[in-house]
Amino acid sequence: MNDELPPPIVPEASLHKAPKGLPVADGAEIHSESSEPDKVTEATSSLPPRRGSVAAALFFGLVFGALIVSGMWFYQYRNSYFYQVQSNSSVLAKPRDIQQVLAHAEPATVAITINSDAASAGSAGTGFIYSSDGVVVTNDHVVEGVKGRIIVTLGDGRSFVAKLLGSDPLQDLAVLKVEAKGLPFVKLGKSSEIKVGDDVIAIGNALALEGGLSVTRGIISGLDRTIDTEANTQLQGIMQTDAAINRGNSGGPLVNSKGEVIGINTAIANPIYSQNIGFAIAIDNAKPVIEDLRQGRSRKIAFIGIAALDVNDRLARELSLKVDEGALIVEIQAQSPASKTELQLDDVLVKINGKKIKNAQDMVTAIRSKKPGDEVSVTYNRAGKEKTIKVTLVERPV
Repeated sequence: MNDELPPPIVPEASLHKAPKGLPVADGAEIHSESSEPDKVTEATSSLPPRRGSVAAALFFGLVFGALIVSGMWFYQYRNSYFYQVQSNSSVLAKPRDIQQVLAHAEPATVAITINSDAASAGSAGTGFIYSSDGVVVTNDHVVEGVKGRIIVTLGDGRSFVAKLLGSDPLQDLAVLKVEAKGLPFVKLGKSSEIKVGDDVIAIGNALALEGGLSVTRGIISGLDRTIDTEANTQLQGIMQTDAAINRGNSGGPLVNSKGEVIGINTAIANPIYSQNIGFAIAIDNAKPVIEDLRQGRSRKIAFIGIAALDVNDRLARELSLKVDEGALIVEIQAQSPASKTELQLDDVLVKINGKKIKNAQDMVTAIRSKKPGDEVSVTYNRAGKEKTIKVTLVERPV
């Protein structure tokens, strides 16, 4: 290991100093005008001004005036143009912009606590009001194994005892209901429109601190992540952010520059090994789950029993694959639908029901769009040859 210290950071100003003056070249001479006064005769002084001088003065005056008018027009156009660009931008440039975002989302963000009785506090998390009639969304792990009362506290101080309508441990989502009407509720955005680098704000009951909810700001650092949870499940299609997320933030909204919820804060990377790496469930993936749980429909997830990796140049070269994209099979679970077919390790899934599979996430999305009992056609590539088989999906085991 090299123990040398890195070179000090040089201030930028010291790297770009302008010269104090321009020296006169060697041997150059500076000449001044003659100081001898001009001799003006009476005849010369009595002559009228020359027409050429007047015309020149008039010409330069018109040009100068035109330049001033053009400059004023350009200044106004420039200000108007940049105002329009900034007003249409997703960048949160000023504190006022952040406060406007919070005005939309913060009133509908709630603190969630689990109490075994009125005096003792249990776990804590966050949620957001999904509809004005008191439907609240949070993470499953916030209310998992509840043995006490679920208390939902609004920003205005009102508290309600909530009923659990349903939960989905595999998607880490839960839906609650409080008996109230006319509540402020969030507006949902589209996570499919989010790009890496977009500004976001996380709102939540971080560390259950007294004095109200916590607000942190950051950007979208990555998309379509797959993470393992403490419940030994995997969450796919996850968004990564560097907005600070702490214990108690779980279930809270991740909002865009319009104050729309585009994600549900759910996890952080181990702080021992990382910094500023938080994860949120994409709202597009959460919507159908929320609607099912809200309506009391049980969530049954289709399962094929395959673990896969994205095909890339390195894998294609090392394994002599004949394709440059797809889902490379790296595990087939015993007693799963896939185990009862001719599929093998290192086969590459390239289509499901005729739709192209570009990566492992495409495979997961295609399977989860189906229901247990559905039959799907799976096209795979082995040694450059494609073959299509039929697979009947089952319910994913918990």
